[in-house]
Amino acid sequence: MEFKNDHHKLSAHIFIADSEEAGVVCSSLKKLGVSGESHQLIETFWEKMISTPSNFAIIDIRLMNSNGRVFIDHPMYKNGTTEVIIFHREDDYPLLKLVEEKNFFDFIPESVNYDIFLRHTVSKLRKIVTSEARALESISEIEHLENRLKRTQNELVQASEIFQKKMQFNKFMECFWSSKNSGKNFLDSFIESCEKTDLIKKAVIFFTGNERTVIKTVRSDSSIVEVVPPVAVKKMNKPLNKDFIEKTCLYIAKDRLGPEGQLIRVSDCNNEKKYLIGVNVSGIEKKNINQILSFFDNFLSSEYQSFVNEKNGSMFVDEYTFMSQKASGFYLRVNLHSLLDYIKKKPSVFLMKEFSKNFFVGLRRFVNEKTKIINVSPGVCVLSNCDKNIEIKVKEYFNNFDYWSYFEDCDENFSRLVEPDISALTESEIKNIFLFGSSKDHHMKRAWG
Repeated sequence: MEFKNDHHKLSAHIFIADSEEAGVVCSSLKKLGVSGESHQLIETFWEKMISTPSNFAIIDIRLMNSNGRVFIDHPMYKNGTTEVIIFHREDDYPLLKLVEEKNFFDFIPESVNYDIFLRHTVSKLRKIVTSEARALESISEIEHLENRLKRTQNELVQASEIFQKKMQFNKFMECFWSSKNSGKNFLDSFIESCEKTDLIKKAVIFFTGNERTVIKTVRSDSSIVEVVPPVAVKKMNKPLNKDFIEKTCLYIAKDRLGPEGQLIRVSDCNNEKKYLIGVNVSGIEKKNINQILSFFDNFLSSEYQSFVNEKNGSMFVDEYTFMSQKASGFYLRVNLHSLLDYIKKKPSVFLMKEFSKNFFVGLRRFVNEKTKIINVSPGVCVLSNCDKNIEIKVKEYFNNFDYWSYFEDCDENFSRLVEPDISALTESEIKNIFLFGSSKDHHMKRAWG
């Protein structure tokens, strides 16, 4: 049973043949704090019960069937929304016998004063309304708690998934570093890491070499690695552009591994793609695909550069070496996005190889022998083992470097303004960047080393 009330203030519709009698009833209801509305026509009474629902209705037993309407067929009575009280007189006994089996809330006999009769009836109704209001509050509170529980459970599930994902990434990195430290090369370390984890179950490892005339795939005894016959990608005896090669590799990956095939891009310090690794991401939620591919892009590019740089004595190291070295002082985060914005507009006019070589060779003069560098995203790198003196020199070097001279059109436009953003980081902030991916830098592709 549902009651319409305003803080347990009751209301009633009244339909009694004698208008004076109806007025007396309304007067008694008013004394009891009940808002009563009297009606003289069955049509008005009928419609008002629907359009303005009340807690109860008082109807004259003699008017229950009038003008072709049968009251017990009223929807508000049939569905129990409105309680019904029958008004009757002494000579209405035969009519009372006809309705005694019906579900009516109470019966009120004709009287000079209705205060006593209605006080008992209204009291019962008010208790019911109060109880139902409390029940509704309890139900609402239970629903609220259930919703909170569901949200908490969903948050726990999401947190668990994120934790499991991080554990898988950490395991992949640990396996890679273990293989690397045992003397294996880059590709063997990658394949062995795939075999020992569940992140990549099938892979096609593409490479073209500097000539970019034939797409080849790495062969391996591992069941992880898929081999594809060489594909010629030259036109008029000239190598095709890198974008076309990448699109071709993606097409082959989807054809070989399924429609969910994607590419991992392994780049060197000059942003040259050395390997394109096709992988199947069918078991990964769509919202997580870019994050996972970004992880592999960054991690594997960093590791590849480490393998190359170890031979050349470069300042650049991989993430494992960077985090494992005995740190002293603080870290410097160098952001060259303003330069990167210019390069993106006209990448063909920027001399990337010359810039990378001269820029970081020059940087050596202002840091100590323990300082190492690692890339974290396009145009962003981090220097280790810095002190205040190094910070001052590095800032001066970066701010005064002739970036514009590495653009082939520098004579036409030498006013390009590059504003390096250099900030100090603590060891805990570095761990957040590299171990937990909390930095927005990790969601971007690599630009250079």
